[in-house]
Amino acid sequence: MSARRGKRREAPRGPEPGEDARPVDPGFLLLLGIVLLFVVHAWRFRFTVDDAFISLQYARNLVEGHGLVFNLGKRVEGYSNFS
Repeated sequence: MSARRGKRREAPRGPEPGEDARPVDPGFLLLLGIVLLFVVHAWRFRFTVDDAFISLQYARNLVEGHGLVFNLGKRVEGYSNFS
């Protein structure tokens, strides 16, 4: 017969009050700070670059079936980038 047979196991206990369960990784805090700075910067300086706006306008008109035009009804050649 085993000596363990009659003993009860104690349930694992959580951290004591005022004690952290796990320390926070400094690398995680650094990454979180960088992401937060990026989000604040993107929100503060939100704008669409002119070249991107021109490409998006051409794409919108193409998808809506008006062809590759910037302004509806005006068929002129125009581009700001080759992408």
